[in-house]
Amino acid sequence: MAKAKLINPFTGRWRIVSMSAWDDYLDEEEPAFIEFGAKSGGEFHFGNVHGIMDSRVTTQDGQPAVE
Repeated sequence: MAKAKLINPFTGRWRIVSMSAWDDYLDEEEPAFIEFGAKSGGEFHFGNVHGIMDSRVTTQDGQPAVE
């Protein structure tokens, strides 16, 4: 039996408002964010750091989660 595909409730750009080690540096170049694609992957930016990521939607304790 095929595994059901999960709809990604996290799709879109999310504002990072706090990071314990980076609070003074967070919005150095632009407002800090993490962005999830509709299927998988995404990107993030904080301070002068920009990167891409591999992510998957899953469930944890019956709730949507991202790995």
